[in-house]
Amino acid sequence: MNKRLIYSFFFLVLASTPASAQDLNSLKTRADRLWSLRLQASKAREADAQALKAKAADLVEKEARLNLPMYENVQEATITALEFTNDKSKVLVTTKAKTVIPAIGKAEQNIVETWVWKGGNWFLHTEPAALNSLLQISGATSAITGRAVFSFQLIDKKLDLGTHKQGDKITGTVKFAALRAELQSIRARGIDGFRIGATRWIDDKNGEFEFTLDSSLISRDIDATVVLEAVGPERALERTTAFEKLPVVGHIEGKFQISQLPQTPESESGRFVELELKNVGNASFRLEQLRPVDGHSVAPDVTPLPLAPGQAAKLKIAYPTQAKLTDGELVFQFSEGILPSNSVLFRIQGPPAPSAADRQPLAPDRSQVDAAVKNAIQEAERARPPK
Repeated sequence: MNKRLIYSFFFLVLASTPASAQDLNSLKTRADRLWSLRLQASKAREADAQALKAKAADLVEKEARLNLPMYENVQEATITALEFTNDKSKVLVTTKAKTVIPAIGKAEQNIVETWVWKGGNWFLHTEPAALNSLLQISGATSAITGRAVFSFQLIDKKLDLGTHKQGDKITGTVKFAALRAELQSIRARGIDGFRIGATRWIDDKNGEFEFTLDSSLISRDIDATVVLEAVGPERALERTTAFEKLPVVGHIEGKFQISQLPQTPESESGRFVELELKNVGNASFRLEQLRPVDGHSVAPDVTPLPLAPGQAAKLKIAYPTQAKLTDGELVFQFSEGILPSNSVLFRIQGPPAPSAADRQPLAPDRSQVDAAVKNAIQEAERARPPK
């Protein structure tokens, strides 16, 4: 059971009478209604989406209805906590949202919004900055005004790597804006071999990070997107994160290309996987050695294997001791002049494992929440000193 969920509802039960009189059940109902309209609008056609957004706007303060965030990337949303602020007419509503992020896949995001009691009902309170959709602006993890939002924004909006030969180690820096006191780390996904290095701060709000791109396995021009995940401070039992998308382009003079071919019923029953090695450059080369790094793969003895420009060869990699294909690594050793070290590490990909989002337990139902609240009250009564 989520501790924050227990503590939040426990706090609501023991809250002062004036706040309870503002009908918190109505708040939960209206917040659920807003998320239902948002999710419907994200899947609807443009005309229907506008109609749904108009209905959703009725749940927002009149003066802020143009600033309603719709969170188009959210696929699922579950309200997990209600928390009072110092002003009992304002309550923070926390929602666990499942989103889809390009090049990453499913991710969970906690969205905290402020609801205010006005004219006998609850309404969402937003700020102009909340107009942007989740993950379409960096740091958009919250649309509230009651607490600060962790922010990470790229100053360099696009990265042009220029022209390189396959095998070059490409380095550079990318400038960003964030609070030095809050940024904990930066991670990158989207391009194999792209690595984040040291961070240098220009001042308390601006910095740059170093990157390295190993192009040993990149044989064609780059036109891709790196998704940067910035990790901020831990707040209320959770880690805040922000995402930015960095388009990356560059011209690569390719020499060779290694591809893992899809498994067929024949290769699966025969316990092998096929790789294709192709000469995509202008000069001939030889594959001098092919050596598995792991203990369960067996490589064919086909070396030395000469390949002229445009030629390709298929290589059968067996895994006789494994029931199914698993991740593995192979070292390709080439003739001189192909790479700086003339060798490259290639990773064989086994079937994908279930994602973390798919393994998440189901959210507690109403009976579990009621039981948790009841237990929390009983524990508080037992802990209370005798009169």
